[in-house]
Amino acid sequence: MAVVRWTPRRMLSPFEEIDRLFDAMWPTFDRLTRGGAWYPAVDVRETADAVEVTAELPGLDPKDVEIHVKDNVLTISGEKKLEEERNEGNVYYAERQFGKFERALTLPAYVQADQARASFKNGVLTIHLPKVEQERTRRIEIKTE
Repeated sequence: MAVVRWTPRRMLSPFEEIDRLFDAMWPTFDRLTRGGAWYPAVDVRETADAVEVTAELPGLDPKDVEIHVKDNVLTISGEKKLEEERNEGNVYYAERQFGKFERALTLPAYVQADQARASFKNGVLTIHLPKVEQERTRRIEIKTE
C-alpha cells in the first residue's frame, strides 16, 4: 500500500522571493539598509496541526513585546531599552543592539489567530499557531485493485 503525502504551499510573490534570497545570503543587509535597526533571530517550524515560531529576545521583558497575526503574516515587534550608559573607561567593543524592532514573517500555512498561544522563558519567545482545518495535512491511502 503506497502513501502519498502532499501539503499545499502558497507561492511567494517575486518581492517575497527576493527578500528571502537576501535574508539567506546576507542576513545583515536589511539591518544595514534600515539604519542599524535590529530584529530577532527566529525559527519557524510546521507540524501537521500547527506552526511554531521561536524568537530570541534576550534582555527583553515580555511586556515590551507585541505579537500580531493578519492576512497570514505574523508580526513580532517591541523595544529593547538601552541600559544605563557609563562614561568611564575605554570602550573596546559595543556590539549589543538596542532600540525598536519589528519582524514580519509570512507563515507557511493559514492559522487560527484566535487560538494562538505565546510563552516567554529565558529570553526565548515561543508562539504556537494552530492551523485552520483545511491546511492540516491528511494522509490519503491509495487502494490497489
